[in-house]
Amino acid sequence: QTDSWLKGMLVVAFVFSAPIIVYYQAGFIPSATSLAAVWIGYYYWFRYQKSAVLRDFYAAMVCFVLAAASRMPFHMFLFAVVLQQCLVWGRSKQKWPPRAMGAIALAYGFLFSAYLYKTWLAATYGSIFLSNLMPAESPAQFMDLLHAVWVKWRWQLFTIGHYGMIAGAVLTLFYVWLRRLPLTIFARQILLQSVLTLAGACCYFVVMTRQFVDHEYYFMDSFYVGVVLLVVAGITVLSWEKVNQKVVFGLILSSFCALGVYQSRQVQIEKYTPGGDRGEVTRRNFWESAHLLDSLGVPADAKMLVIDAYSFNIPLILMNRSGYPLLSTSRTSVEAGLKLPFDYVVVQDIYFPSDVVTAYPDIIHHLTRVGGDGRISIFKYHATAQPGDLAQTLGIQDPVLVSTCNFTTPPTDPAWKFPEKPWTDTSATEYGPGFYRPVGTAPFNRVLWEGQVRSDQPDAHFSVVTSVERDGKSFFYDRTEWKVAQLHHWDTYTGLFILPDSLPPDAQLKCYLWNNDRALLRVDSLKVTLFAH
Repeated sequence: QTDSWLKGMLVVAFVFSAPIIVYYQAGFIPSATSLAAVWIGYYYWFRYQKSAVLRDFYAAMVCFVLAAASRMPFHMFLFAVVLQQCLVWGRSKQKWPPRAMGAIALAYGFLFSAYLYKTWLAATYGSIFLSNLMPAESPAQFMDLLHAVWVKWRWQLFTIGHYGMIAGAVLTLFYVWLRRLPLTIFARQILLQSVLTLAGACCYFVVMTRQFVDHEYYFMDSFYVGVVLLVVAGITVLSWEKVNQKVVFGLILSSFCALGVYQSRQVQIEKYTPGGDRGEVTRRNFWESAHLLDSLGVPADAKMLVIDAYSFNIPLILMNRSGYPLLSTSRTSVEAGLKLPFDYVVVQDIYFPSDVVTAYPDIIHHLTRVGGDGRISIFKYHATAQPGDLAQTLGIQDPVLVSTCNFTTPPTDPAWKFPEKPWTDTSATEYGPGFYRPVGTAPFNRVLWEGQVRSDQPDAHFSVVTSVERDGKSFFYDRTEWKVAQLHHWDTYTGLFILPDSLPPDAQLKCYLWNNDRALLRVDSLKVTLFAH
């Protein structure tokens, strides 16, 4: 369609090197399969624009219907195609093809029937899937969410190389428009389709803004198709007749593609690194969990309450058990979940202290550990509170080191350091109290941080950072951020950090408070536990 095999290859490289596509094409997600169906649908639809063979139009309708049936937001691409096709038929001043109109009617009839069936299923059996719109609650919140989406996802959607190609396509189209240069019929068609789909994507973003913050695959459902069509339109109108133009533009675009491929690979490394992407961490944690449950004697028909499950499907599928996944770790959500008819409670060890215990400290007095593998832990729940502590709940039996600092007296362990004075429980500096010691030869790969914090300053937040460094080289870095929940009130905060298995003995372990907003904080009852699993 671009009248050049090199242009076509550049578009293919652009599409399949985008970080979001590289990541999701390696696993099952409805957005990925629907996107594939949309590309096939566009192939047949644009071919129909040239051939006028109804068979191509029918094939396009089937593909767009399959995409929309699998993932509801893909309705917008069917609607954009139908709208543009009606414009084409209207401008031709000819009789609209009745069979093609019948195909459109059948497509929407099928989708409407599928919608009614899904509604009946939800009403009859219930549904855990999102069924309502999620817009911002105010213009100010919309701007905040827009900024958060851009900061969080900009480099996971496209790389600098991809943004360079997008900018090049836009500038090329702007130049053609400014010079009033003629466009081919195909270029006009694909540019109009790009405008229609991007307009629909903007509308979808407005009504689902809060979801875009948490799920980057929503861009596959909306903006991605329009952006790719825009790039295709820009490359299509790019002047390519002379040899020097092919060389110059080919080298520039190829360089952008090469840069995009390299940077996309770096994104994949980051996402697949433990702690990099929470969805991938969850998948790793629950991998082979069914064998663990079998070894612990957990019946196959036992109902599991998965707290902080991240995903509705991943934990239950990999455990080969049914149950109730909780995506929220708020005290209200956890208390409601504990009233469900479950048999066992399951948590991910790495998130249990920071996300669950920090939000609901009393939960450790209602759980008895059945077992675990260092990635997940399985508990029995007791409505009556029992004595216990976090270490016992996590199954820590022989810690390598337990060091505390309570600020009543100067700490006896020299590993505790303080930025302002020999020791103080109040700080408005950027870096607060910390625990620093050589890694040494003692075998440990877990760092458990516990403490209490109080602030009289609204919206005060801070992070606990754990790193391993030597001579300026970092072997590990991670941090957990907290926001002070209540003013004038002592809050308990905890965090678990899982270190790499092999670390240089002479490297420095650092665990410290990072008060990046320099809020006035009071801290107490600091405790670091080093242990191995």
